[in-house]
Amino acid sequence: MRKNSLLGALLFLAGTVLMQAAPPRPKITGIAYVRFYTTDRAGAQHLYGDGLGLTLRHEKGMDVYLVGTSQRIEMDAKAGVSTDQPMLEEIGFETSDPVALEQYLRSRGVTHFTKIPDGFLLADRTTPRIAFVKHRDNPVHDTSREVSHQIIHAGFTVKDRAQEDPLFLSVLGFRPYWIGGRAGNATDPDWVSLQTPDAHEWIEYMLHPSPHDNARQRGSAFHVSLGVVEMNAAIAKLKANGWSDPKGAEMKPQAGLDGKYQYNLWDPDSSRIELMEFVPYTKPCCSQFTQANPSPGDR
Repeated sequence: MRKNSLLGALLFLAGTVLMQAAPPRPKITGIAYVRFYTTDRAGAQHLYGDGLGLTLRHEKGMDVYLVGTSQRIEMDAKAGVSTDQPMLEEIGFETSDPVALEQYLRSRGVTHFTKIPDGFLLADRTTPRIAFVKHRDNPVHDTSREVSHQIIHAGFTVKDRAQEDPLFLSVLGFRPYWIGGRAGNATDPDWVSLQTPDAHEWIEYMLHPSPHDNARQRGSAFHVSLGVVEMNAAIAKLKANGWSDPKGAEMKPQAGLDGKYQYNLWDPDSSRIELMEFVPYTKPCCSQFTQANPSPGDR
């Protein structure tokens, strides 16, 4: 009996030490970049550079479009890529300390990492890959033609929400933001939005994908969203930059089920670039927002 009591005490103490030794999670402060594959660099420049007014730089063998003071849209012209696959290659999140974040993730059972400059990738995740990097400011550049100065969310297809939530919610600390569905309720949602732990930018699960989706449908799901204050002003700036709808359609705001005005653009490989107002103009469908909305003052 005494031996059992002693063993129990030792196990309790060991567990207590391990709990105390578990490192805290460093801050995750939003989206640093999104990276798309491209098969048409000139066509991408026409949208991102000419239409959206983003400054182009060449880094790491890629075309990099600067968004505001510290975010980027990267275009990877990798050979052999086709629109038969999702073109959203990678989402990079900012963290205050990549080394400490990796240590934290190891303590939570995440063990496979790939080193990259300024951070790491979660090695066992693809479509898109998930990276964590240290914050860095963009070089000083002309922002006067930018239709938007801020990436506010990135979306991607999720086949099984139960497989994603443990990582994003339980381990990384993302926070529920909004849930919605085409049926008008949140019980069987088509979209689940989760805000980053220490900022107002978010990811969007695009649920219920079809194996028969075409390139346009895949590109709609695997997308990036740029925040704007007022949609009519954003569209006017697109026009002033020389952009017109490729099909000749009228350029006007569209009402989203989340109560926010939006406007969709498509790059040459059918990836969707969604302009979205920071705050809703009306009550959202399906559920209320459970976190503060982003604002142009966030960056």
